[in-house]
Amino acid sequence: MIDANQIQKGTAFKWKGDPYVVTEFEFYKPGKGNSLTRTKMRNLKTGNVASNNFQSGEKLENIQVSFLPVSFLYKDDTDFFFMDKNFEQFQIPKNIIAERDKYLVEEGQVDGIFIEDALYDIRLPKKMQFKVVEAPEGARGDTANAATKPVKLDTGAEVQAPLFIKEGEIIQINTETDEYVGRVNE
Repeated sequence: MIDANQIQKGTAFKWKGDPYVVTEFEFYKPGKGNSLTRTKMRNLKTGNVASNNFQSGEKLENIQVSFLPVSFLYKDDTDFFFMDKNFEQFQIPKNIIAERDKYLVEEGQVDGIFIEDALYDIRLPKKMQFKVVEAPEGARGDTANAATKPVKLDTGAEVQAPLFIKEGEIIQINTETDEYVGRVNE
């Protein structure tokens, strides 16, 4: 069991019978009464996000979460398919992966979030490298305030990159913020 005061980002626990992971939290101490922890948490089975306040001293059932590497295989209309190092295949519903699919590359490695040997979700590396497949020419003289342009990556994702980025270059992207980090020298 874990105490509500121990909750922080990434804490996993069972609540109302379902596994949840905390995505945001705030410790709050009102002038009168008990302190509480305000949370936003994601249901690992459904992908739904819920908000809840936990009173100080409230006990939650701790669950063991492990992060193991998995390879992205393919997706269909409803699911994404992954494989672990033992060649065991897992599937995750499309609604749980949501918009992170724009950074999934066939046979690319990500961290699988496992609870009791079942894959519930994935965690992308914070920084990933992609090839630029479309990059319009930047307008000359348009460099006053670190000007950017939209570029298309080999996964189909579009991000903002500096004007000097050209088609065929490899760039690094922060997958949490969708921001350009830098060029990769080969």
